[in-house]
Amino acid sequence: MIPTGQQVWAGILFEPELLNEPWFLLLGAFVSFNTIVFVGLSLGKVFYWPKVRIRPHPHQIKDERAQEK
Repeated sequence: MIPTGQQVWAGILFEPELLNEPWFLLLGAFVSFNTIVFVGLSLGKVFYWPKVRIRPHPHQIKDERAQEK
């Protein structure tokens, strides 16, 4: 699996056998997906995203009718 002659930093905190376990790989996939989702949510909060309204809110219709009278 690991090519000879290359320096690999895997296994510093855990045993190298643990890093190849299926549950550990699944945990890593879950953490990476979760990180991507939360980065997207955070960017959505930081940057302004204009809201697209297809139809006006009912309160706006009532206010417009009241102004016309």
